[in-house]
Amino acid sequence: MIVDSKQEQLAGSAVIGTALHSYDLKGIPVHAALAAIAKETTLPSCDVIQFGNSVFITHFSADKKAVYVRALNVDTAKNYVDNGERYIKYLLSKNVDTLVTQYSVESYGAPFKVLKRNKLGEKMTFEDKRAANGDFITIVHLRGK
Repeated sequence: MIVDSKQEQLAGSAVIGTALHSYDLKGIPVHAALAAIAKETTLPSCDVIQFGNSVFITHFSADKKAVYVRALNVDTAKNYVDNGERYIKYLLSKNVDTLVTQYSVESYGAPFKVLKRNKLGEKMTFEDKRAANGDFITIVHLRGK
């Protein structure tokens, strides 16, 4: 389900719940995935921030210079790209150098393709890889390599 954040701003918990209902959880019941995310967000290394109807679950490295992020999105494609740019600016304000994310559906990487072409991304470098399980991995060096 897509909810245009320009029309209706959802609470973070609603974004997470709605997103999980639309994702392939590979046999994991939605209530179990919700419980796991609830526990995950209590970890000291975890930060959760919302832009529009996109929630970014971020794990910081010990030195706070690198992050592993998972985005849960129910916003429109255009808004998701805009939300991602706002998230990148947030990371830059936190002096993060490197972002790593892993996703199973290739189209989930579309915001990175847009970012590569715009002003915000012009100094950044991007690496696209494949995990052993076939997932897509994107590494973004926010200040270049």
